[in-house]
Amino acid sequence: MKKYDRKHIEKLMDYLLSSRDFKTLKTNYQDSIKKFPESIMLKRTYGRRLETLKKDPEALVVIKEVVSDYLFHISKNPDDSEIKYDLALYYHHTIKDYEKAIEIYKSLIYKRHNFHDYQNIYLLYHKLHLCYSFLKNNESAIKSLKQSNIILTEMLNENYDLELKNRIGDNYKSIGHIYRINNNKELINNYLKSIEYNPSLTSWYSAIGNYYLILNDFENYKKYYNLYIENDDFYSWYSFGRRKLKIITRDLKSYIISLCYNGFEDESVSICKKIIKSEHHDTEFTLLFSHVFKYWVLKQKLSKTELKKEIAYKNSKFKELNKKLNNFCSIKPDVLLSETPLKSIYNKYYRDHLMISKSEKELIIRAMNLLHNDLILVSDLFKRSPYIIFKEICKTKP
Repeated sequence: MKKYDRKHIEKLMDYLLSSRDFKTLKTNYQDSIKKFPESIMLKRTYGRRLETLKKDPEALVVIKEVVSDYLFHISKNPDDSEIKYDLALYYHHTIKDYEKAIEIYKSLIYKRHNFHDYQNIYLLYHKLHLCYSFLKNNESAIKSLKQSNIILTEMLNENYDLELKNRIGDNYKSIGHIYRINNNKELINNYLKSIEYNPSLTSWYSAIGNYYLILNDFENYKKYYNLYIENDDFYSWYSFGRRKLKIITRDLKSYIISLCYNGFEDESVSICKKIIKSEHHDTEFTLLFSHVFKYWVLKQKLSKTELKKEIAYKNSKFKELNKKLNNFCSIKPDVLLSETPLKSIYNKYYRDHLMISKSEKELIIRAMNLLHNDLILVSDLFKRSPYIIFKEICKTKP
């Protein structure tokens, strides 16, 4: 295809995507395909726009035609790797037929190994990992990422390149994500390697810390969260109109609360002071600091005897509430469920991927009163992160 033709086709593709309705789209496509009758990309774009216009039957017909065109072209040009790769991407991203995409990716890897075309093999292995992940084949997904890293390491040894090193780190991070789904301890080694190769990934110290929290290993939980804090990588950016807001991550907010309620109030307050001095837009953090500071002051006033009695009371009340809650949920299992998920998941240990229902919120408020506003015990009771309990229940309290 000539360079001029490619540019012309790209303009026509944009023209199709901007078609406002089905009638206009159909007319625009007919005009475009007359100029380039053999262009698969025009047909693909037409099918994509049909899907966005909710014309699924018409889109399905076009999708079948696109696949047929690809297969016909491959039958005429069996050595054309580029068109095979395009078809694999089409199976992968548009049709979601991951088995067929895997078949083509594997054939391209085999062919390029013969030609020592390492530059593209690592990318194909990465594509394989994505397909296997969608199929829930975690073992094959990990194997593909490891193969990708073998190729990248060979390339790195031949010619040092920071981008290649960062890609190796990204692959280790992806392996860590897979192990994290099942709370497998291998996530630790892979996240550490990801940070070693790509220092910009220090935020994943928090994932290692969360894993240790699930194991009730508070010492290692603190160790990795302190590394997370030392690297100042605990901010998220959110768009609010034209503004970019710098917000403290929920991981760190939960860590601050956990420190406070596990006998490390001074450290919790110290971290809060450090963050308050930094530049951010998190208005909610002031409320969190206020809650932590009040708890710290209250604990300072209690004698050792009074503190022991308070802890014993709350632990006893927690066991009582836990038993009642389990009995209540066995009768009304929908009480702790909501159909509306949150945008992000804090940790598989918690149920933060579900919004707090009205019924659950009422139960949490009662539990907060009975447990003397102990966020950690209420968090354990309802399997919600401490931050979510604080956000939903405590942020409105003076």
